[in-house]
Amino acid sequence: MVGVSGTKDRQIKLVKDEFGNEVVVFGGWENWEQYYQEYIKHGLKPESQWQWKQNYPDLVVEDIIDVFPLLKNKEQDYVRSWLYADLLFRGINKWLFVRYLLVRYKKLVADWRNKYYEKWEEQKEKIANMEMSDVGTIAKEHYTLGYLRGKFEAYRIARADLKTLCCTPRYVVWNGSRPGFIVDRKISRGWLNLVRDLYNIRFER
Repeated sequence: MVGVSGTKDRQIKLVKDEFGNEVVVFGGWENWEQYYQEYIKHGLKPESQWQWKQNYPDLVVEDIIDVFPLLKNKEQDYVRSWLYADLLFRGINKWLFVRYLLVRYKKLVADWRNKYYEKWEEQKEKIANMEMSDVGTIAKEHYTLGYLRGKFEAYRIARADLKTLCCTPRYVVWNGSRPGFIVDRKISRGWLNLVRDLYNIRFER
């Protein structure tokens, strides 16, 4: 069972930052500007995000190690091992890998969608070439046509939603059990609508 949550802290609003970027602010993070100022002090501005690699645990580990240049090599190795273990323990590795698999799954769903689109087109052509006197057979073929159209449409929607989620802006600030805000130059309205729907759904046990 699912129901739409109406609690205040699950509301989402759209504002702009000092760079003109659109910011999705989740309820409970009204102080996002102060947090964001700390964020950009380190050169982490949204307009330069595509210059940085992402999605790999080793990038995170080496960034943290670079903060401690005074550590001896032996201590660096210890910290590096501990960081890798913590990423593993906290599930970060798992979800970075899941994102990688989601991108591949999106492509697989696109193949399924295309397959049913081709079958749907073939079925339409088949019906167009049938003798109109065979009413019973035509009715069955129209049923098959509707089935193929339904399968195509289902895969089309699933693939579109997967693509939308995979294209989530990089600047997701998530501190604790809920996201705070998301910054991007142009936030897709499709993404915003999908996230709003997913974020506001409460699953009842």
